[in-house]
Amino acid sequence: MFGRFKWRAAASWLLVAALAFSLIGCKDSGTKTDEEASPTDSNSLAAINSVTDSTAAPVPTGKAQAVRPFSDNMYGTWNYSVGGGKVPDLSKYPYIRGSFLTFRWSQLEPQDGKFNWTLFDSAVAKYADAGLYLQLMVWVGPDTPDWVYAKGVPKVTTNNEKNEALGRHLGWVYPYYLDEKYEVYFHRLIQEVAAHIDTLPPRSRKAIVSMQTAEGTTGDEGPYKGIVKDNKYSISDSDWLAFKQRAWELWYSQYKGKSPPIKLLINQGNDGQYEEWLNEHMPDIWRKVGHVGHGYQLNSEQEQLALFGDKLNNPLPNGEYVRFRSEVADLDLAKWFTEAPIWNSYWLNLFNLHFGTDILQWNLISDKYEFSEAGFEFYNKYAGFKDPSKAPGAFIALRDGLDAADTWRFPEDKYGQAEQRNQERFVNIAKDFAEFGAKQEDPKGGVGGTMAQRRTEGMNDVGWTMVDGNYERYLTQIDPLGTSQGYWRVGPLDQPYGRFARGFDKDGGKTAMYFDLNDRFYNDATPKEGRQATLRVVYYDKGNGKWALKFDAAGDPGKVAMTVRNTDSGRWKEQTVVVKDAKLSNGGQRGADLTLEYISGDNTLFHMVELTR
Repeated sequence: MFGRFKWRAAASWLLVAALAFSLIGCKDSGTKTDEEASPTDSNSLAAINSVTDSTAAPVPTGKAQAVRPFSDNMYGTWNYSVGGGKVPDLSKYPYIRGSFLTFRWSQLEPQDGKFNWTLFDSAVAKYADAGLYLQLMVWVGPDTPDWVYAKGVPKVTTNNEKNEALGRHLGWVYPYYLDEKYEVYFHRLIQEVAAHIDTLPPRSRKAIVSMQTAEGTTGDEGPYKGIVKDNKYSISDSDWLAFKQRAWELWYSQYKGKSPPIKLLINQGNDGQYEEWLNEHMPDIWRKVGHVGHGYQLNSEQEQLALFGDKLNNPLPNGEYVRFRSEVADLDLAKWFTEAPIWNSYWLNLFNLHFGTDILQWNLISDKYEFSEAGFEFYNKYAGFKDPSKAPGAFIALRDGLDAADTWRFPEDKYGQAEQRNQERFVNIAKDFAEFGAKQEDPKGGVGGTMAQRRTEGMNDVGWTMVDGNYERYLTQIDPLGTSQGYWRVGPLDQPYGRFARGFDKDGGKTAMYFDLNDRFYNDATPKEGRQATLRVVYYDKGNGKWALKFDAAGDPGKVAMTVRNTDSGRWKEQTVVVKDAKLSNGGQRGADLTLEYISGDNTLFHMVELTR
């Protein structure tokens, strides 16, 4: 997700080694005067390796704030804060479990070797007191202190003076990252932050669970936004990778073995271009996955799943799991999202559960849009559970994904040539399912790359190699296309469920849907009399349909758990039942554990089947 100039790498490592020796072997705990801390020769090794000063946050005075307990589960819904801003109102957003705090290098080290930790310490403390777990990151690149340039590190400008879509990157100036002095200052920063974290009060220290690396522009994988104006400051992929690898190895050495643990998190690139090296050198680090937080129903989702599949749900040899964070940013600028924010916030949470994202960081939780609280709560319920035997439940959110890359389902002689840029093919597929609610509102945007799709002008129901079936954890539908009909845009926008659905098709002979519970969900022998389970079904109450939920019970593989007659309210409803004799050993028809069965009347549409312990 490489060759390099060996003389530059060797020189950089010699300078870094000198710095490390100076910091470890020569650091004075006393406070230095400005004269002592600022050697006159700014380009000398003595200047670069000068003793650092630190200013800690003042001891709080006055009335103490109420301290909120930490959640038992750190994984789930998080929010975002630059520079330790206002703590989210947890009375309004109680589902927020953690925060991603970013600081600027220029804030922490305003003068060469003189660190000011006031903002850092106070921000960490107030979030910790709110009971929020923390991931930290220190921005470098455009947030490099002015004194670094005064020391002779070249300034770099690019042609990307403003991102018109976001109104950002205006006037950004970057350091030339490959300058030897810059790399030493940068590495010193990494070491100083890691050392300072260990001096924090116990509660603040406990709150910090992860540190994300930042090597260039914010937390993105590249050095610059845009193209450099002076070509001598261009950086090849191989040189940039070597620069990042040296920093990663330093970060890894600083955080490995900390107690309580702080996991290093690295952005391995949206295309996974760094995965091979990371797997070889530091396989236990956490990962940032970009695309899955940008939206759902986006092109290339299958490639993302294939890239991370082994690590998403399987433990490392030491029994730990690699954890994944993604961020939801700028969707308030996306018309497809704001068209139905309750639907889309809910289904984005479901998609990330399906993918295996452990932490979904929302940058836009506010009063501006009405989001689905049910989506956040449901995400928190399942986030972080990788072992089915320890998960609180199993669910399946019913959905049909129209994948234009699938030439078996959508042959070229009927729908057009199977190419991602072929808008006509996408539109033809949507038209074929229009009677069930499918649309392609922005055909041009629908064929773009994943990043470009963040800005589509409307919701699209046809994609290219996106997830083409249900969103699920530990509960799978048996033969979904052969036993049910997909639906899109069902019911009112003020309920979260209707973006997708599946239903019966009595005229087409699709009168039963079958579901298989993961065989590892119960890892002990089933008692002879069965076990207790809670079964939940969310359905669209339209028409006069009558249907039943059956389960594989002790002594009866097709026992009825509930029978429901719809009342034509035009609203989504749910039914829940507790059974005490569940066997769930694939004894039902087609080897099912659970079955939705049509009885009479109109076809019924369903959103979800869920089983909890």
